[in-house]
Amino acid sequence: MVKPFLQELASQMIAKGNMEKLTIVLPSKRSIVFLKHYLAQEIEQPVWLPRIYSIEDFITELSGLNTLDNLSLQFRLYDVFDTNRPEDNDDTFEQFLKWSQTVLYDFNEMDRYLVDPKRLLTNLRDIKELEQWSLNSAELTPFQEKYVTFFGYLYEWYEVFTQSLKADNLAYQGLAYRHAAEQIIDIKHDFDEVWFVGLNALTTAENQIINHFVNHKNARLIWDADSYYVNNDKHEAGLFLRQHFKLWGTQKLSRFYEDEKHIEVIGCAKNVGQTRAAGQLLETLGSSTDTAIVLADENLLFPVLNNLPQSVEAVNITMGAPISSTPLFSLVDILFQTHLRKIQYGQNKYHAQDLIKLFRHPYFSRMFNPDFLGKIQSFLRHKKVIFVSTTAIKKSLDNPQEWDVLGALLGDWSDPKLAIHSVKQLLDALKHRLLNEKASVESEILFAFYKSIQVLENHLLDFKSEMDLKTLRAIFFQIIGKESIAFTGEPLNGLQMMGVLETRTLDFKNLIMLSVNEEKLPAGKSVNSFIPYILKKYFKMPTHEERDAIFAYHFYRLLQRSERIYLLYNTQNDEFGSGERSRFITQLLNEYQAGTIQQRILHSEVTALTEVQPLEIPKSKEVQDLILQWASKRVSPTALSTFVNCKLQFYFKYIAKIRVENDLVEFMEANDFGSIIHDALFQAYLPHLDFELTREKLDSIEQDTLDFIAEGFEKEVGQRMHQGKNHLIWQVAKRLTSNYFDKERQCVQDSDEALKVLEVERLLEHQLEVDCVQFNVFGNVDRVDVIGDAVRIVDYKSGKVEQKDLTFKDFSELITDSKKAKAFQLMTYAYLYAKSNLKEDISFTAGNYSFRNLENGLILVKQDKTPLKINALVVQEFEKQLQLLLSTVLDEDTEFTPTKDIDACQWCDFKKVCGR
Repeated sequence: MVKPFLQELASQMIAKGNMEKLTIVLPSKRSIVFLKHYLAQEIEQPVWLPRIYSIEDFITELSGLNTLDNLSLQFRLYDVFDTNRPEDNDDTFEQFLKWSQTVLYDFNEMDRYLVDPKRLLTNLRDIKELEQWSLNSAELTPFQEKYVTFFGYLYEWYEVFTQSLKADNLAYQGLAYRHAAEQIIDIKHDFDEVWFVGLNALTTAENQIINHFVNHKNARLIWDADSYYVNNDKHEAGLFLRQHFKLWGTQKLSRFYEDEKHIEVIGCAKNVGQTRAAGQLLETLGSSTDTAIVLADENLLFPVLNNLPQSVEAVNITMGAPISSTPLFSLVDILFQTHLRKIQYGQNKYHAQDLIKLFRHPYFSRMFNPDFLGKIQSFLRHKKVIFVSTTAIKKSLDNPQEWDVLGALLGDWSDPKLAIHSVKQLLDALKHRLLNEKASVESEILFAFYKSIQVLENHLLDFKSEMDLKTLRAIFFQIIGKESIAFTGEPLNGLQMMGVLETRTLDFKNLIMLSVNEEKLPAGKSVNSFIPYILKKYFKMPTHEERDAIFAYHFYRLLQRSERIYLLYNTQNDEFGSGERSRFITQLLNEYQAGTIQQRILHSEVTALTEVQPLEIPKSKEVQDLILQWASKRVSPTALSTFVNCKLQFYFKYIAKIRVENDLVEFMEANDFGSIIHDALFQAYLPHLDFELTREKLDSIEQDTLDFIAEGFEKEVGQRMHQGKNHLIWQVAKRLTSNYFDKERQCVQDSDEALKVLEVERLLEHQLEVDCVQFNVFGNVDRVDVIGDAVRIVDYKSGKVEQKDLTFKDFSELITDSKKAKAFQLMTYAYLYAKSNLKEDISFTAGNYSFRNLENGLILVKQDKTPLKINALVVQEFEKQLQLLLSTVLDEDTEFTPTKDIDACQWCDFKKVCGR
């Protein structure tokens, strides 16, 4: 590998000799670590190191001011605004936060570029007034006046804000820059010789300060530049360097782009494809300090970490990760939502769904014993309460040793100070847990979070205005959520992972860069600023054009010393065009002459990595034993229909006995809805068995059914049956039931023969031997009735049934076609009923009453187009098919595999684990 830039610098420093009075200024703190590393390799005996600063720290030290964190700046700016607010502006602190970040950004940029604040902000106010003016109206509306007045106050706020900061010897970065630049002639310092190294785009303040040192003959400028982009006047990567050379003179340029490099441009489907591909590349490149992963989209940090190969033993993360993307942030946010909804509902109780969501968070399972959380969740589900108090939860626990922490989290949050104290207790509980584990990334997240919360608590103690929980959450979201976690570790050990800005002056032999897409590299044009483009151009402040040039320099400078380069981009298009590769790739493909750039699109490779292979369960000895256990108990037609539909679902549900945990529901669900109607009909008909049904008797049975339905709804959802969606579902159940009885009365009226209900909810069982295994086939028949001498097996369906569902040509369809599940169920009931009657001259029919399709009356099972008369021959034929199906269940060579009908997976409880 060619010698890295900082190693060349270290050699120059050693060659100079006495470094004690030397000061080195670099673009970033990360550069300092690597420079010291190279110095340690170069020196042969102890020496005094020079002072080494990042450019920000150097200027801050010159200014003599202490820079404040963003959260503290927001509170101080609010004090200024609150004291000097326009008469018609009644913004609360929460509303203030929506625009204050933009104001701070503009103040910072204005100061870094030494813009006259009065001229800029006065012009800004006038421009905003012109934007609101219209030919159609001579005067501005009150809202427009308020908008323009806001900008008229900006200069006053700026003056008071900056003066108050300086009075306390404080500043934000831009203010420190302005103070240092304007006072540089009078500032007393002991910087005898300063080397400004590897800088590129300079603010006006930086330019003025460096120029001062140059003019006083105690500065040296060392640029990291290549002739490839500097000598080309149209190349944006060299824009700022050409300006510097014109002002301070040129230097010898490197010519690394004349050497052949291995460059691959790889398109990947979606971000997950990029992270997978990066993991594959690391398998071949290794994970030494010579290899770096650079993320143009820093949101990919955690996905990349999760896809690193096992061969990567050490990772040095030299970039910040937003707190908002961490599980800890999501946990605290859920806590805020839980308490806010408690206030919203005004019942001084928590919504059970919020609590269940909280208890299912991954961090909760690490803080509390699973049995402890399980008992609470079981209590909520079984009691079917929607709103619950902490007192009720505590009483549900037999041994509430862990209640102290949970009680604090669910305690009184009416005062923001109490809420902050509760969050700190949460962090303490997590700290004790994490310190017992080697979880460095989580520890860094916890530390950064705790620091932000502590700063927030300190400000709340002095905050004079009123603040509620909603405002506190806004602070949490808009300020703390935007903070970054600065990871610390061994910087010179293992794989290097960083954002684009962290790469300044660093060089790597192997380079993998992700998200080399437009809007990522370079970043998009949109900037959160009140200052329009025309004013920025006039006052020589940076616009998107300058930002593009900055990113271009970082991109080309990083590539110049690398030997193996992999540029990955997302090919997946969306409505915002995120699948467009960066213009830098297109430029490189057209300009690079020293070698050939390979291009490829990963479709099958990434797909193979990201897709889960469909799960197949072989029938091992253990599985066969479980099948025999199932056969000896109760073999239902529903279970057998499941086997026909999807063998893997059958295995999960009936053999492995995996039960889906029923969530607490606020509204009645379809299966409960149907069960309530079934149960109500059973209870209502039970006293009237073997009696002829008349219109009058059916009126009485209908009323009883409606009463039982009301009882069922009250049992399921309590008084919520009278409100909202539950009330509507109850009315639907009543309407469907009434429609059903209208059909029953019409049947009685149209028939010359008496209608009698013989049995309801009849349990039928039969032992069927298949391959020397006894299967206990069973079923619950909703109803057996008779019209004259014609016996009917009736099954109620709350859903829709059509005649095609109950029609088949050949009996084999019943065990091969999943669409015939309803017909198979009815035929199983008919088979069991026939076996229980032990008559050879049996003859009856079977059908469904569909509550969503009552106009068709009882829909009978048909073979071809003829209602099927179920007799001994039919029962014998069906038994053959049933034996064949059960034999397939036993067959050792038939594995449990997922269905090929993907549409059938839509409502499956196991679709996330089976590979579909």
